[in-house]
Amino acid sequence: MGEREASSSQIWEKGSPVAKLDDAANVRGRRFALAAIEAQPWDYAATVGDGLKLTFGWARHDYPKHSVSRLYEFPVDTRTQPGYPLMQGQESAAVVAYAGPGPTGSIHGPYAGWLRTYQDWIFVRGPVLAFILLLGLTALRRRERLDAALAWSVAAGLLMVPLLTADFDYRYILPATSSACVAAALATRRTRPSEAGEGESSAERRAPVPAEPR
Repeated sequence: MGEREASSSQIWEKGSPVAKLDDAANVRGRRFALAAIEAQPWDYAATVGDGLKLTFGWARHDYPKHSVSRLYEFPVDTRTQPGYPLMQGQESAAVVAYAGPGPTGSIHGPYAGWLRTYQDWIFVRGPVLAFILLLGLTALRRRERLDAALAWSVAAGLLMVPLLTADFDYRYILPATSSACVAAALATRRTRPSEAGEGESSAERRAPVPAEPR
C-alpha cells in the first residue's frame, strides 16, 4: 500500500470525480465530504490539526508534494511552464493571450542566485506568524479597534477556510500574513489625543460654552 495522497488531490488530480465545474460534481463532492466528516469527525479534526501544525511550524516541508512546493520557489534551471488545463479541460484564453501556451522563462545571474539564497532563509516562520496573530487578537477585546478586528478576521478566515474545506497549502499563508500584520499594527498603535475626541458628536462640538457669571 503506497502513501496516501494529500486531501487536495481529491479536487485537483486528473480523474477526480469532482474535478469538474458543473452542478452534479458539486453536489457529489458536497455529499461525500459531509458524509465523511459525519462518519469520521475525529479524523477530520486530526486532518485540520495537521494543517495547523504545518501553518505554525518552524520549518517548511514539501507539502502536498515536492513537485508542487517547488513551483513556489525560484528555480535553478529554466523550465517551460506546461499548459495546465483548467477544471473544464480548457486553458484560460487570457493566460494564452498574455504568455502563449507553455511559456519558457529565463534566469539572470547573479540576481537569481541572490533570490534563491533569500528564499531559503528569509521567510515568516510559523511561531512568528502565531505571535503576530496573538497581537491582533487583542483588538477583539477592545471595541475602539474595530478596524484591527476586521483585518484579524480576514487573516483568520484566509488561514482556516482552506483547512476546513480543502487542504493546507503554503500559498494561503501569504495573504493571511499581510492581513495579520495590519491587524497587529492597528491593535498595538497608540491613540493620539486628537483621535480620542473624534467620537464626540458634531452637536457636542458646536455646543456653546456657558459664560461665567460676572
